[in-house]
Amino acid sequence: ISKYLTGIRTGKQVTLRMMLNMRSGLSLTRAQSASLSDAGIVRWSIANLNYGTVRYDYQPVNYVLLAGVIEKVTGRLYADLIQQEIFKKLKLTHSGFMPELFHESNQAFGYSGPINNPYAKRYTEPSVNYNRELGTGNIYTSTGDLYQIIKAVNQGKIISTASLKALRNLDNGQYTAGVYNFGGYTLTHGVVASQSAGTMIDTSGQNAVVLLANTDKITQSLIKNLYLNMIKGV
Repeated sequence: ISKYLTGIRTGKQVTLRMMLNMRSGLSLTRAQSASLSDAGIVRWSIANLNYGTVRYDYQPVNYVLLAGVIEKVTGRLYADLIQQEIFKKLKLTHSGFMPELFHESNQAFGYSGPINNPYAKRYTEPSVNYNRELGTGNIYTSTGDLYQIIKAVNQGKIISTASLKALRNLDNGQYTAGVYNFGGYTLTHGVVASQSAGTMIDTSGQNAVVLLANTDKITQSLIKNLYLNMIKGV
């Protein structure tokens, strides 16, 4: 990472691949409390890094810094590149970057009530929360668009299938290159702003479960059970 970004104490030991697989040992000492530009987010993140054991640990700052690398190498904003290389290429019409979602007439609001009454309390997200999710949680999409994105990745329409195979070299459900890889299928799961997103899809793209919910109670187990029951024909 030191080839692209300065100020990271373990920069000569930590590789882009380690960050992509969440095995860099990097985390943040505290949460960003004010909205910043992309470059500002990257600088702030570097200044507030914690250096831990190099092992699997899901820490979003890895992808924040990778977005910074992309912007440095290309000289373009991360959001502009995603728009060009994914949204426009796949002709997606229900995907974008925060806070554009707030202008959508059919947006889904997050709710943060108790598990027995999850819709009792509507969640209002502070702007800094999605601002600091650069590269990791500032995109919104529909179930249909999300399916098209993942299928396109699996079919080599975003990066080559050879590159994808090299990146996803860990299986048995291990986290690798943005997914939990089970060999014949992959699982994704994320929670932000009292909303959940989960997918499970096979390598062909023909069998898939794509679940978006406006509560944070959706679990990996639920997604996996839905997928496996679908495969079994239950």
